Amino acid sequence: MSPSRCLCGTALALSLLFAGADARACSPSNAFTPVHLVEQSQHILDLRLGEIRNGKLPVIVVTRLKGDLHVQRVTIDLFGAHKEQIKAAKYLLGGKGRDPALLFIGPYGVDLAEAPAGLDAKEIAIALLHCRGRWLRLLRRTDDRLEFERVDDGLGAVWHGDTGMLRRCIQYVVEDADPTVPTGSGAHWAEPVRVGTVGGRAHELHRVRLRGSPGFVLHLAASSGDRLWEVRTVDGEPRFHEIAARRKLDTASRLAAWADFNGDGRLDLASWDGRRFAFALQQTDGTFRTETRKPDAPLRSVISLSVTTAPTGRAAALLAGAPEGPALLTRAGDGSLHVRPLGEKPGATLGEPGPCLVADLDDDGFNDVLHLFEKGSMLYQGSGRAAFRPGTRLAVAFGGSNGSATLGDYDADGRLDLFTVSRSGFQLWHNLGGGRFADLAQGCGEASHLIRCDGGTRGGTCDFNNDGRQDLAVFYADQAPQLFYNRGFANLSHAHAVDLAEHKLVPAAAKGTQTGLVADLDGDGAQDLALVAKNGEIWVCWNDSLARDQVAAARVTLPGTAQGAGPVRVTGWDGKRCLGAWTLWAGHPGQLIAAPEPTRLTLRWRFPGGRERRRTIDAHGPIVEFPIPTDRPR
Repeated sequence: MSPSRCLCGTALALSLLFAGADARACSPSNAFTPVHLVEQSQHILDLRLGEIRNGKLPVIVVTRLKGDLHVQRVTIDLFGAHKEQIKAAKYLLGGKGRDPALLFIGPYGVDLAEAPAGLDAKEIAIALLHCRGRWLRLLRRTDDRLEFERVDDGLGAVWHGDTGMLRRCIQYVVEDADPTVPTGSGAHWAEPVRVGTVGGRAHELHRVRLRGSPGFVLHLAASSGDRLWEVRTVDGEPRFHEIAARRKLDTASRLAAWADFNGDGRLDLASWDGRRFAFALQQTDGTFRTETRKPDAPLRSVISLSVTTAPTGRAAALLAGAPEGPALLTRAGDGSLHVRPLGEKPGATLGEPGPCLVADLDDDGFNDVLHLFEKGSMLYQGSGRAAFRPGTRLAVAFGGSNGSATLGDYDADGRLDLFTVSRSGFQLWHNLGGGRFADLAQGCGEASHLIRCDGGTRGGTCDFNNDGRQDLAVFYADQAPQLFYNRGFANLSHAHAVDLAEHKLVPAAAKGTQTGLVADLDGDGAQDLALVAKNGEIWVCWNDSLARDQVAAARVTLPGTAQGAGPVRVTGWDGKRCLGAWTLWAGHPGQLIAAPEPTRLTLRWRFPGGRERRRTIDAHGPIVEFPIPTDRPR
């Protein structure tokens, strides 16, 4: 039997692993993950592609990730395949060295003990090439000569996403003693609970801690009046108790933000109802006293509200996203709301304005402000406490209106990425550091084609399966929400086990939601799903996937101190491997930083202008409560 005939038989064996795989929607395969791919590969090469000439593609071997194949150059012959396949290959391989590529060589799907007599492993090995997020099947003629056979989208069941992220995944699998690349979320919901109903428009859901409440409090910002529920455990079961009237909360918020706005150490609510600003200041007895504040400079409208450290003192400042550009809002002693624009009004070429976000996005320790627009954005890099440089334009675009933006470290590199969703689509921007971002929307796994291109209203970063990989929730105006679990390295797959539509849970949500939230509401360490359906029904799905003592995690909080309101970026590490980055605000419930397995978890953080600090804790379950030390290091 010739090597080429044996190669074809091996290709057939591999194809059987993915029989019936859809070329567009490749759900992860239990039978063959990147872990299996590494195990069965004799050689894995990191390549730099040359320029196609006369049907041949020269390739330079950059790094050997596995194996001892000592070749420096390889040639891929594009002749011999079907005309349409050659056309597709030229598109994928024609980047003139700009795109990363990975080559895998091995006897995939073939038992070497049953190989035909006289053939060794080298002769029956086939080659798989990954480039621009797609798989190509090659025939291995010699060590330095390959022949293109076809594009094979069925192999998306192994990895359906960006090639650069696959390279990092392979490096992790090669180096880690016990690597995991999940093929399911492992999470499930208990029977959903109806909390109540709301009239009018529901805008936002928040999870907070308030003085006098034993656990977390759920806040709903609504035009008909804000609502508050305490979550109490009764006979071992969490129960909701409405407390807005008892707490004397009388705001009706279109936009809302929680922080200590008067410097007394208690969490307050800033509210924008579409016409005026109000501050519900928390008193010593846990009730609220509301005051209205008039801006000392005109704001035509407000698109978003977030929180950052004020220029002086302990009190927090509001960051308002407005068509005129972002502005810091601080409560002034004369009873007004002082408005300080961060820069000149952005040009009209950016299109419709979107929300503002605040975080350390360029790794210098100072918080930055990113103002999103339809066709781009403005980045105001921090230079000190509530001090910012003039804005610079970025290609990072919001894409539309009537949506939201959220930060999360989806590839676990210690930098905060950006996810946006609007009625014109979604964007996932990978943070490269130094204020640079790359578009990853078409290379983020199943999410690339399962997130609807219209109708999305809100997205949220979460970790609903407590494996330390940051997941994603997407809420729609006209259908049930979608949750995507992270396989690692920004490869987001549809979480069928917690899909409300597939399991016929919360029928009201099938027609759409007004807002939603994924967060731990009952304090057991597992993140729950709260939503307001289109008809005003308020529902919670409890996550009973893990018991509290089974969670290898730390709940990290930032106490309110003179260090400011935040946000502060904290990263989690398992040895030398980064688990991701999270943001903390003073006085908030904090972030649950989990690891896939019990481990020694190292936390790293730094305050603006300070050096990095770290602390290592034993995360073996139950959850470790860890407030960030806010005293200045000696």
